[in-house]
Amino acid sequence: MKSRHDYYDQLGDVALFSGLGRAALRVVGSLTTGVDGAAGTVWTTEGKPGLEAFVVVDGEASVSVDGREVAVLGPGAVFGEMAVLDRMPRTATVTALTPMRVLVLGTSEFRSLLDRVPEVEDRVRSAMAYRAEQAA
Repeated sequence: MKSRHDYYDQLGDVALFSGLGRAALRVVGSLTTGVDGAAGTVWTTEGKPGLEAFVVVDGEASVSVDGREVAVLGPGAVFGEMAVLDRMPRTATVTALTPMRVLVLGTSEFRSLLDRVPEVEDRVRSAMAYRAEQAA
């Protein structure tokens, strides 16, 4: 496992955090933990409780619902946030297709990020709305 500051320089390149000022990026860096996973790593499992959200830094992952692939996520994508925000079971299984580097935010860190950097909350809510629209 990497330390929480290993990816600090890359944070501004992640779509969710692009355009944030240095102070906001410092907050993000202080709340996230960088984790590497091999191809085949299962990051989330549909129907299981979700206690963390993920931001893809490098690599790709498959999103499946009821065993059927519905999307492929790449750098900048966020997943797992719905379970954290809504305190509901995971709505999809996310599995690494390639080696991946993700930033992980536990429930309290994710909520703290949204409170401390309001621009991120707006972007997360927009991403969730877009996903809901695409699923309809």
